[in-house]
Amino acid sequence: MPENELPVSNELLDAFKALETKIENISAKPEINGSSISNAAFGSAAADATVYVGKKLFAPQLLPATKGDVDALKQEIQNLKFLFRMSKPN
Repeated sequence: MPENELPVSNELLDAFKALETKIENISAKPEINGSSISNAAFGSAAADATVYVGKKLFAPQLLPATKGDVDALKQEIQNLKFLFRMSKPN
């Protein structure tokens, strides 16, 4: 056996063949398409917007309160407190 050659066993050759097969399988798989990802994102956003508009039109009581709703509620409470104070006899 020449000095530059290493002894190669059948197990090592089989391992290399298995590795080559795995690499071929990975490279054969389809790549991720950026346009399909953007289409999915736009579709999801459109569906969310449709659900929100539907709730806003047909069931507004199911929507979460906004900061404006909370501020309006605070103002109404302040008005009620003021009316109670004014109606109380001294």
